[in-house]
Amino acid sequence: MRAGVDRLLASGLVTAGAEVAALEQALVEVVGRRCAVAVDSGTAALTLALRLVAAPGDRVAIPAFACASLLVAVRQAGMVPTAWDCDPDTLLLRRSALPAGCAALVVAHPFGMVEPAVADDWGRPLIEDIAQSAGAALDGAALGGFGRIAIASFHATKPWGGAYGGALLLDDAGEAALLRRMVEPDGVAGELPAGCGHHLLSDLHALLARLRIEQADALAAARRRIGRRLAARVEAAGGVVAPGFATGNAFRLLVRGAHPAEALVARLRARGVMAARPVQQPLSRATGDCCPGAEQAFARWVSLPLLADCSEEEIARIGQAVDEAFA
Repeated sequence: MRAGVDRLLASGLVTAGAEVAALEQALVEVVGRRCAVAVDSGTAALTLALRLVAAPGDRVAIPAFACASLLVAVRQAGMVPTAWDCDPDTLLLRRSALPAGCAALVVAHPFGMVEPAVADDWGRPLIEDIAQSAGAALDGAALGGFGRIAIASFHATKPWGGAYGGALLLDDAGEAALLRRMVEPDGVAGELPAGCGHHLLSDLHALLARLRIEQADALAAARRRIGRRLAARVEAAGGVVAPGFATGNAFRLLVRGAHPAEALVARLRARGVMAARPVQQPLSRATGDCCPGAEQAFARWVSLPLLADCSEEEIARIGQAVDEAFA
């Protein structure tokens, strides 16, 4: 990675150029889409996708138990976010809880797990969010290939993280061309498309993301090996592991026990493990929707750190902390 960065810096060509094109080609090959458009963040990618499939004032369904960026993107697009409840035991969407009157759906694969609802026909545009589960597959098909558009994130904390950035993945070449005009308004001749803004990704950020994607399978395999060991410790201590862990990319290890989430986080942190709640709060609290499943999930589930480069000493220390914290 260092050699590639040094080469790019030495060239002096760090704005959008050849590295962005190389990243987009890599994305097309990995997810099996026809087109990819790299942008400056995953939130920007979702905002642009929404502007392509819905109109200002439209209601958009978003998962209630998800990161706040989904809410931000819908509002930035001038639309109305509506929370979609989850099953508190699996953390997957409750299909029967889809809010009425939504013009579009955002379906996120949560916390490294796979959300099968992306494969359903909902009769309206679906945007697939693979930010946390990039590299995983559903019935053998790579995530990112579902819905009208998929969006990815290259934030450093994500499975495909380099530093910052995002991308839109789609099959319609005409829509991809429109998106390119929307992300670089200074390059547009004539009337500007609605909702355009400056969202170009730099070559430096594109290079970091592409190199991370090349390593993604190996990193996921390492996380999965470590995660299985820690999951066994959690279960031996009387805890429960989120059932979707086994089929995802092992981005996070979500667990619950007899203690409420807040107390369990405190007990783990007191023992040197940087556990956290998976989300800051259910998005339904911000939208005003009633989502009891998300509230139950928030009260129970905790995210354990799962890093590919954990040493044997660190794994043992986390395991010991789990034994004590779950007691």
